[in-house]
Amino acid sequence: MINTLTVQSRLILLACMPIILFIGATIFTLKEVKIIVHDLDELYDLRVIPMQEIKVVSDDYAVIIVDTFHKLRGGTVSKEQAIAVILKAQEVARKNWQLYLKNVTSAEEKRLISSAEQQREKVDQLIAIYLSEIRENTFNSKDYSSFVKEVYNTFDPLSASFGDLINYQVKQAQLLKIEGDEEAEKVEFSLIFLSVVIVVAMSSVGILIYKSINAPLSKMGQTIEQVVRDTDLTLRVEENGNDEFSKIAIDFNMMMDKFNAMLSKISSAIDSLSGLSSQVARSGSQIASSAQEQEQQTAMIAQAITEMSSAIAEVSDSASRTATNAEDAENLSIEGQKTIEESIRAIHELAELVVNNAQLINELNNQTTEINQVVMMIQGVAEQTNLLALNAAIEAARAGDSGRGFAVVADEVRTLAHNTQKATENIKEMISKLQTQANNAVSAMSDAENRASKSVEMAEYSSQKIQAISSSVSEIASMNIQVSTATEEQTCVTSEMSNSIEGFNSSINEISMSAQNNSVSGEELSDMAEQLKQEIKQFKV
Repeated sequence: MINTLTVQSRLILLACMPIILFIGATIFTLKEVKIIVHDLDELYDLRVIPMQEIKVVSDDYAVIIVDTFHKLRGGTVSKEQAIAVILKAQEVARKNWQLYLKNVTSAEEKRLISSAEQQREKVDQLIAIYLSEIRENTFNSKDYSSFVKEVYNTFDPLSASFGDLINYQVKQAQLLKIEGDEEAEKVEFSLIFLSVVIVVAMSSVGILIYKSINAPLSKMGQTIEQVVRDTDLTLRVEENGNDEFSKIAIDFNMMMDKFNAMLSKISSAIDSLSGLSSQVARSGSQIASSAQEQEQQTAMIAQAITEMSSAIAEVSDSASRTATNAEDAENLSIEGQKTIEESIRAIHELAELVVNNAQLINELNNQTTEINQVVMMIQGVAEQTNLLALNAAIEAARAGDSGRGFAVVADEVRTLAHNTQKATENIKEMISKLQTQANNAVSAMSDAENRASKSVEMAEYSSQKIQAISSSVSEIASMNIQVSTATEEQTCVTSEMSNSIEGFNSSINEISMSAQNNSVSGEELSDMAEQLKQEIKQFKV
């Protein structure tokens, strides 16, 4: 499945996955922290504030009101001041008590409140009695010990009831704290488990993407290196998937197929050229031999002019054979010329193919450069992820125990970003090796292009030699016609034989020289064909 994705998509996936997982972990942590904060708010609203309200009510009764009674007995406050302070304390206590009663939910707390209400009614009744006595100026006439005993016997049960309510709030707060601790442990366990899952997932995806990129790169690099080293054109790159590597492999294999077909054509043309050059050399030897025979015959004619009539038939026959051989040689030279032209065209096609292949390999080099840019982008993303993880760790440290799990996640993300950087560096190194091998392949293609150009020059030189042979053969044919005409004229006019013999002897010398030149040219053409064949054999097809 991973091979169906492009290399760019794989690298983007590798870069974005840590960010996505980090964001998910952050959202999860914020959600859990929000729950913990809600629990703390609930603890404060339901337990701390009620304790404060109970404390205010208790202080108003047990401290302010009782203290005011004592001050009034001691004469430190006036009657009016004492009444005002007591009424105000009762009002404040009543308001705070009503606020406290709004948040009462449990049966146990209601039971304790009921007991406190009974004690508060007794206290309020006693306060009302004392206020009436204060207004009537009979309050200070009571026995002090009786007053103290009555006050504390009435107020102490109320203080004890308030103490029970406060203890109940403390107990409930402790229960909420235990629940909060359990919730924090669950969050910590969840964060650790999530961190392990993220690390395993990222490691698996990173290894999978690394293998999916490294495997085709290594195989392709080994194949190109072997082609350059062994000039083996039978090697092929394995085609798997639909990514950039598969497209490059298809183009490379098509290039090698065209190389094979082109070299096969050139090899066949060289074999044909070698055979034709051998035939040209043999024809030149035959022509030289015939020319020597004619030279001997003309010498015999010069020595025995009286026997010219009988020798005319032999000379005419020899001239006919020479004309036939010349015609054959001319036909062979024409065929050789055509073969060489075909070889030149084939070599030109080979040179064009080499140039096209060099362009393909340059495109491969450009694509690896683009991949390298994507790898650099991933490396930058990994660095940014590392910075984000560091900032998250700092924020987690500020949060204290509540952010401890978040710090673990940040540390794992930072480790993962570091591993991502190392993986991108390995990919970058492999791409550099592939670029080096591609450059070596371009050099090899350039060398092949130079050899093809050299082959074109050798073929053109061979063409020139064939043209020279054809021209010489044409001259031979023309001279043979002259010889035939001369023999016919000698049949009628023997008196002109002496003059014709000299011209004929000169022509025979030229024919012999031309035939020797043709033989040498044929041998040179054969040697060049063999040399070109050895050059082609360097490639394995």
